[in-house]
Amino acid sequence: MVALLLSGSSVFVPVFQKVLNLASKKTESGFYYLLAAIAFDAMNEPKSKYEDLMGEIMFNILKEKIDYESMLGILICYLINERLDGNLSFKVYNIVKKMIDCDYLQLGYEVAFVAKTWYNEKRFNDLYNDLSRKLNSQPGAYYKDY
Repeated sequence: MVALLLSGSSVFVPVFQKVLNLASKKTESGFYYLLAAIAFDAMNEPKSKYEDLMGEIMFNILKEKIDYESMLGILICYLINERLDGNLSFKVYNIVKKMIDCDYLQLGYEVAFVAKTWYNEKRFNDLYNDLSRKLNSQPGAYYKDY
């Protein structure tokens, strides 16, 4: 997703138009709504157009079900500059830790980077640094602002 955003509007606009077309049909097509939040933001649509999507993403994070949706929800919030409040850092930590414990290292690394950026807490710095040594690369989210 970050690579798509960095590729420039001539590349990402047609892709995001397709995503938004799917979103407008409100079909049950998997994780499209996660991409729709990024598409709305990248296309400079008013936040009111994707408030419901963000509500659903936040619900998945807050219920703390440890799955791809909660992990991707955190990444999406980061990509569209929606920071989760500091009082939610324990939920984010639980999600990241569980993903790492289940060997989803790359996704855990991405979210550990986001959490380290948002909260600047030792526990997130430790998770991030440990994964950085293991994976020996930069997380994709690192390049968001380039």
